[in-house]
Amino acid sequence: MTLILSVASFAQNNIAIVNTDAFYDEKSGITELVIANKKLEVEFKPIDNEIKPQLEKFNSLGKELSNDISFCSRIGHCNLEKLEKRMVDYEVQSKEFKLKLEALQLQYKKRKTEIVEPINERIAEKLEVFRKNKSYTMIVDVSKDNSSAIIENIETLPDITKEFIRFCNEEFEKEKKQNK
Repeated sequence: MTLILSVASFAQNNIAIVNTDAFYDEKSGITELVIANKKLEVEFKPIDNEIKPQLEKFNSLGKELSNDISFCSRIGHCNLEKLEKRMVDYEVQSKEFKLKLEALQLQYKKRKTEIVEPINERIAEKLEVFRKNKSYTMIVDVSKDNSSAIIENIETLPDITKEFIRFCNEEFEKEKKQNK
């Protein structure tokens, strides 16, 4: 038996929707979250600036190699030893570059966890306070793709995103003033 939940059945339960992607908006998002993401961006900008030219060079080498292989196959002859050496060199560089990227991604993920996760935890706490203050039974995050599959006509539910962002920013400001 398939259970399809309609908005009508949710209306009596006082359900609302929120788009957590909007929390990251530089102009209208949650200020502390935006600042933390900017901090992370600034921290990793030099690394990004270093990697981009390397990636472009690497992609260019791959393209040149591909063109040379294509050319050799069209004309039917070329210096296979030299071409094979370039292919091996390219494969070695490819593995090294991928390992470097993976290490940087892990470093970024670790820093994001250190910088952003504590703020996300506080936001989750504020969302729970907001939900209780507004007497919502549930708040569904529409930034997650599966929510519309669970709730039919989800777009007819009240969207509390902007109101919650205002509330959260106000609460964070209150906390700052109390901690001074």
